Amino acid sequence: MEEKDSKSVQDHLAQITQGKMTTKKLVFDPRTQELVLVDAKSPQLSPDAVTADDPTRDGFFACGLP
Repeated sequence: MEEKDSKSVQDHLAQITQGKMTTKKLVFDPRTQELVLVDAKSPQLSPDAVTADDPTRDGFFACGLP
């Protein structure tokens, strides 16, 4: 199941940048141009999707978060 709402994505970004483990994976879907959350073990990822959890840990998406 995919979550696209900005609150869920922002909460996930905050958790990842704080080093917390999550059951979701942040993914950029180039077809929709959106960051979405999917279950970490989901086999239904689009072949075009790009996992964004590692750049998040590195601070790429962290600007503007408290």
